[in-house]
Amino acid sequence: MIAAVDANKITGPCIVYWTGRVRLSVKVHTWCGAIADAGDGVLQVPDNARVCVDCTAAVERGEPVASRL
Repeated sequence: MIAAVDANKITGPCIVYWTGRVRLSVKVHTWCGAIADAGDGVLQVPDNARVCVDCTAAVERGEPVASRL
């Protein structure tokens, strides 16, 4: 199982790279560089689930994309 967040409803769930507190809220950074609120829901999906294409490419490279602010 992998942690994912539905940061972009069009591309599918994004794979979580980092979850942590930012000021007074909890944020999620994904492998493709998206930022979302953890309060919106972090999902567990099977390893073979269809996820964001950009996240898949970043995981294969072994390097996350810089966060998009």
